[in-house]
Amino acid sequence: MSYHRSAHDVAGSFDRGMQGLAMGLGATLIQDRAIRQADRAEAAHLRGIAGAVRQARAQDAATIDVLAGEVARLQRELAAANARAIRAEALLRRL
Repeated sequence: MSYHRSAHDVAGSFDRGMQGLAMGLGATLIQDRAIRQADRAEAAHLRGIAGAVRQARAQDAATIDVLAGEVARLQRELAAANARAIRAEALLRRL
């Protein structure tokens, strides 16, 4: 253990200790900044994925609407064809 011989020695010891604390705090702040930047980048990436999923769902919904309309049209055509077939059978029975 060394003894301080002057006020200058005391101040120097204090300065070295404070410098160590400041450097440690600075390193921690730099590390925290890097973590926050990585979190921001990941959040932006996830927002991009969510946007793509929303867009795909909207496209799927539009496709489903088109297909539902097509199914309804085909059902109407089938009902009309069935009605014609029933009328044709009725005409054939009369002959």
